[in-house]
Amino acid sequence: MAEQGVTVLRDMAHDMVIRAEKGRRGVCVSFPDMRLLVLFHKEGVPFITAEAWTSYMGRADMIDEIRSRPDLVPVSPGAFYTNTWEINCF
Repeated sequence: MAEQGVTVLRDMAHDMVIRAEKGRRGVCVSFPDMRLLVLFHKEGVPFITAEAWTSYMGRADMIDEIRSRPDLVPVSPGAFYTNTWEINCF
């Protein structure tokens, strides 16, 4: 993902603290079952958006066979999977 204003952090610790440059504000993001943390930011805007992902999104110019994606979490019919993540602001 090479879009301006997007940072992808992968294969890192599953907890991250992000602090404001000024003051004491920040967030702690916990994403135990996900391998990517995606940060969206724009110059001049006083906030960021954080999303935890299990895999990269598909590409608009490419059709994937979903079973060939090793980074997706398979869930059988009738089964369920719970994935949680948490953001604590301070």
